[in-house]
Amino acid sequence: MFTFAVPNTWTDGAYTWSAPGQRSAAHVLMDGASSDAAASARTAYAFGRHLKIFHTSAVTADSAYAAPRFPTRLATWIHTASGPRAAPAFHTILRHGLGTRRWSKLTDYTCEATTGSGDLAHVIGWATLGSLIITDAPEAAPHAVMLCGPEGTLAASEIDLGCALGELHEITESLTTRAMATEPVTAWRDALLKGYGTPGDVAKTARAAVVRVAAHAHDFAAYVGFHTELNTYVGMIADLLDNEGTQTMPEETR
Repeated sequence: MFTFAVPNTWTDGAYTWSAPGQRSAAHVLMDGASSDAAASARTAYAFGRHLKIFHTSAVTADSAYAAPRFPTRLATWIHTASGPRAAPAFHTILRHGLGTRRWSKLTDYTCEATTGSGDLAHVIGWATLGSLIITDAPEAAPHAVMLCGPEGTLAASEIDLGCALGELHEITESLTTRAMATEPVTAWRDALLKGYGTPGDVAKTARAAVVRVAAHAHDFAAYVGFHTELNTYVGMIADLLDNEGTQTMPEETR
């Protein structure tokens, strides 16, 4: 029902994968297009269960920590304010909007996400629902494929789970802004965590989720350009920092 897929080809930094469908889990949730709640929950549960298996697979004794790319990109930008397109301008906007205390907290969270501590695990490195492709044919196997490989590394497992939970929070906020139902996203998150189990470090996972949201905003500014929606990310990130990212978790897990 579920599998991880590595690139078939790599040419000048361009990767290609084989996938069973054309839509990602992120697109389905963002569009409110899922008409089969049970199937959606099965996908989320399978992702969580297989992610846990991936994280607990054996790591050789001589394996070395390698900082995940997305918090590293964010850390570099935080410290240098540099980058292409709208990255410098958004740095000013976000730093001014967050204020000194929150900016310092974001810096600390990012430092934690780029520093090797605790047990190492195999991680996807950018466990985004945008890379979780759903089959076009419900009867097909596998039902869902996670495209991974380029950002994979050895790091804290909280990086992957936090990445997924942060993205689900972003989707929830987007749906709320558009006056659309958020219950399917909550159900997806709960099924994901049911499959994965309780995170090893709940607080660290929540902080990683905050880093993911900030990194996504940076990546959009740097690689796409400025959009007025980036202004909404200032408030979103501020709220997450004020609550240490706990909004990304179910109440009973916080």
